[in-house]
Amino acid sequence: MGVGCGLVGRVSDLKKLAKLRVWLHLIGQSKVGIRYIGGLWVLLVFDSSVCMDEFLRAREVWKVCFNSLEKWEAQLLPKERLAWVKILGLPLCLYDRGILDDIGGKFGAVVQSAEIDESVADLSYVLLGILCDHEGRINDTVTVKWKEVNFFVLVEEEMGD
Repeated sequence: MGVGCGLVGRVSDLKKLAKLRVWLHLIGQSKVGIRYIGGLWVLLVFDSSVCMDEFLRAREVWKVCFNSLEKWEAQLLPKERLAWVKILGLPLCLYDRGILDDIGGKFGAVVQSAEIDESVADLSYVLLGILCDHEGRINDTVTVKWKEVNFFVLVEEEMGD
């Protein structure tokens, strides 16, 4: 892909990815284009190589949001993607962030833990964000043992738009 003035970078976490446009605006970079690549990777597109180089040199600024940032030269990037998975069939008494993260962690790095609070109306499942490196849709069963009883828990990837 031909991007003359681009930087490719990996943001440090999902929250920063979601707020990247706002952060760029706050630091006076509202003209920078953002193209999502996958996982936590983005391509920042600049109007000129001068603006791009100045931004790249300001490491103390971009380190707030990025783990890495470099000039885009059509290089291969690590394959990763974000997957949102439903965990179904876990007994309600085992709805614990640690247990749920352990289940999700079998498929990748948990980047968004389940939100479990009294405002949730449907307790038949929880939703987790997973950073994974495989292409296939997640659809598997995990066995959770509690008090000598095995529970078969379905982990199913949500289909995105």
